[in-house]
Amino acid sequence: RAERRHDGETFVAASAAMGGVLLSRGQPDEVEPLFRPLTASQGASLSLRNRLNRDAILAIAMSLAGDQRRAWPMMLATRDELIAEWPGARRTPGLLHRTVNLLVHAAYAALLQGRMAEADDLSRDALDRASETGDGAATAYALGSRAMVLTDLGRSGEGRGLAERALTISRTQGLGPWLILASMSIGLIAVDQGAIDEGLVPHRAALEAWHREQGVFHCGEFCAQMAERLLRAGRPAEAAAYVHDGERLLRGLTEQVYAAELLRLRARLHELEGDAAAAEQRYGEAIGLADRQGAGRLALRAAAGRSRLWLAQGQPARVLGLLAPQLEASLLPHAHPEWLDARTVLERAHAVI
Repeated sequence: RAERRHDGETFVAASAAMGGVLLSRGQPDEVEPLFRPLTASQGASLSLRNRLNRDAILAIAMSLAGDQRRAWPMMLATRDELIAEWPGARRTPGLLHRTVNLLVHAAYAALLQGRMAEADDLSRDALDRASETGDGAATAYALGSRAMVLTDLGRSGEGRGLAERALTISRTQGLGPWLILASMSIGLIAVDQGAIDEGLVPHRAALEAWHREQGVFHCGEFCAQMAERLLRAGRPAEAAAYVHDGERLLRGLTEQVYAAELLRLRARLHELEGDAAAAEQRYGEAIGLADRQGAGRLALRAAAGRSRLWLAQGQPARVLGLLAPQLEASLLPHAHPEWLDARTVLERAHAVI
């Protein structure tokens, strides 16, 4: 109706709302076409609130579709504008939640690229701004997200405390989605800390509740995160179940932000099963997809996995050709465990040539 009436403001507001629905259905690639009927003159005359709302959801959709190269600069530019408008935005629920939402997704995008310091700063900023407003939903969401970033940064003790705070707020205020996410975070952190069975039960229950109540949004990511931890803990059968679920839930979707990681995890499972050919193929697919998506950290993980396989097969020259460029291009800090692990593999290849 807004399009027929040439009402650009209402059209953008309705398109942004529909964009949120599409994201929850795992179809981020369908968000950008929603805004195409907007004419140049309508776009130029949009209110600041509508323009920032549009730009934020477009940037988030690009990231979830796996296009970090386009998403990242747009996220940062929109973040800067939203923060400039913060004194007014903090009193406007829609813009407040969009600001926190963008900061959280920008932190996740930073992690995928290996921008660990930026991820830390963005997730802290999301929590600080949400807490400043006293908005329960925004605060619970930012707490849960900050907990996961801290865990990824190797600070799971701090992360657990924040996840438990998110759980308390969500229970008190009846915030169903954030209660589920907090429970999932606590499960992941418990596994990180060695309490595997204690963590698996709440995580599996929370994953099923999220899928039932919120749809497929982020389910591939949730499955990949737990599968990675289970593989590190020496529980390949349970890891395989999570990888299978992640692959099944992503099938037919355009939410591909964690597709490369699921390919890498599947490759590792093939390797453990003794199927080196299938493992090599999946590692290659994971590297190619992560490189195309601009997810350099995921590409380096997969390249390190493929390189270890090649070393075991006595092919160190192939390791040098693959891993040296990945390490050089990596944005990870050189003290990060994943960067150091990849460098160790490369040094082993140099040593046997």
